Amino acid sequence: MQRIETFLNETDVPEWASTLSASGPQNKDSEIGFNAATFEWPSLPKASSSPARFELGPLDIKFPRGKVTIVTGATGSGKSALLGALLGGKQ
Repeated sequence: MQRIETFLNETDVPEWASTLSASGPQNKDSEIGFNAATFEWPSLPKASSSPARFELGPLDIKFPRGKVTIVTGATGSGKSALLGALLGGKQ
């Protein structure tokens, strides 16, 4: 929590230094997210004939536009898998 608090208390990056910009009409109440999404990754080869797959979901998540979203949970609950899926990375 102290790291998050320190980050949130930092000064904003000047407009000229930011490479992120929103284009098109913006509705401040709109959300970004998905409904009933399932993310799946192949597992390491096993001794069995059918390959096992890691699956995360189904998930209903909404990320409010212009707000900070914090993903929390117990170890092994899928936080990194969720973030990797959102970024299109491989596990």
